[in-house]
Amino acid sequence: MARLRERWLRFWFDPAGPEALGLCRAVFFGGLLLFYGGWDFAEWGAVSRAFYMPRGFFRVLGIGPLEPGALGAVAIAWKISLALGALGLFSRASMAVAAVFGVYLLGLPHSFGKVDHDDLV
Repeated sequence: MARLRERWLRFWFDPAGPEALGLCRAVFFGGLLLFYGGWDFAEWGAVSRAFYMPRGFFRVLGIGPLEPGALGAVAIAWKISLALGALGLFSRASMAVAAVFGVYLLGLPHSFGKVDHDDLV
């Protein structure tokens, strides 16, 4: 059992070069950009508030949908941050922006009556 534990820890925590991290970063953020690049998130700002039933942190934090123009701007900023994250440029800032805006944009549609499980990463 000790040998198995040692192999497991060595697999995950042995020092390695930056190439593997860069590849994982490019695949993850590039994949998100390819999948969500064509989505129009701004349309959720035009949906009637009568259908808005906040879920999870939207309810806890009292966050609601933005107006269509603002949602479009957030979506563009999110997609730019995904591209920067995939390229490894301004990594900390771009990944922080991608995380915050991504949680908001990907979670917002689930507060309009039906929780879908097909787009949750």
